[in-house]
Amino acid sequence: MIQVTGRRAEKALLLLLCLGKRSSTAFQVRGPVTTARRATAAVHVCRPRALSSVAGAVAEPGTTVACSRKLSKAVVVARGKARLFWDGNPLVYGGAVSRVEGDPAAGDVVDVIDSSGKFIAWGVYNPDSMYRVRILAREGEAVCHDRDVGAVVKERLLTARDARRAIGLPNAKTDTYRLVNGEGDRLSGLVVDVFAGVVGVSSSAVWVEAFRPEIEGALGEVFGADATEIIWRRSDGRLQQDGWKGNNQSSPGAAVAETTGADGKAARAAGSSEGVGVAGEKRLRSDAPSTVVREHGLEFEVRPQFGQKTGEKNTANVGTVLAQGLIEGFTVRHSGYVLHCN
Repeated sequence: MIQVTGRRAEKALLLLLCLGKRSSTAFQVRGPVTTARRATAAVHVCRPRALSSVAGAVAEPGTTVACSRKLSKAVVVARGKARLFWDGNPLVYGGAVSRVEGDPAAGDVVDVIDSSGKFIAWGVYNPDSMYRVRILAREGEAVCHDRDVGAVVKERLLTARDARRAIGLPNAKTDTYRLVNGEGDRLSGLVVDVFAGVVGVSSSAVWVEAFRPEIEGALGEVFGADATEIIWRRSDGRLQQDGWKGNNQSSPGAAVAETTGADGKAARAAGSSEGVGVAGEKRLRSDAPSTVVREHGLEFEVRPQFGQKTGEKNTANVGTVLAQGLIEGFTVRHSGYVLHCN
């Protein structure tokens, strides 16, 4: 029995569920009625989608989708290694591969099967990476059958959105948060941060670059008119480690940003102290367009095209809460873990 108490009980419970607690774990929620209600919502959101599917069960209660090997291109897992992937490991390392069938190329969708030929999952293949396959869907999920990367991405985005809504994000006081956190949301190599109406994408895997149109399409469907633009940032260092051979003008290890607005035109900028405008002219970071976001009632001026990763530390907001009572009424610029108040 795990007891969860206090005003933040629903957040704690959702985290416990999403970090791998199985359905046999008993939870008891103590606190206000609203807290218990939101905690219950967290159970319904997280357990059926995130936990059941990771364990290899169904994507939704009462839904059974049998998957079998469908593709000629396949990665066969070595004998004794299959249990790792039946249990939900999203990354097939080179050392776990017995053989590859069908001569797949980087970016191809492949089936993952065990040594007896039984289907485990499917994902995107990369012979140049230590992660030979990044698994996207597995046996029993509703999105497993068609091998449709765009459909899987959309489903993962909806699941991530439901999980954030269950803990109250976004809300009247906070409109910036992390929507997708890589493997934690079953999209390895992809991070999505929300800055009010701006969506920041961080790409660090070859499959993310290969399926960029599908990912941007899924983001457009999920956000609709709530997103005014999508900023696509490549993490060059991690992409190169993943075997990416794309051409770019940035320095090694820098992040590259491309902004897509309503007019469909893209502006490209390197994530260093200087950027490159639409016409190729250099500009200082301070000249880049800024976006004002709210976090726990405080307003921050951010530039998602620049800075580390997607431009703001959406995974580190504890300091913001602690500082809230000290700096209300100030204009705040957010830079990593530092708050600049005027």
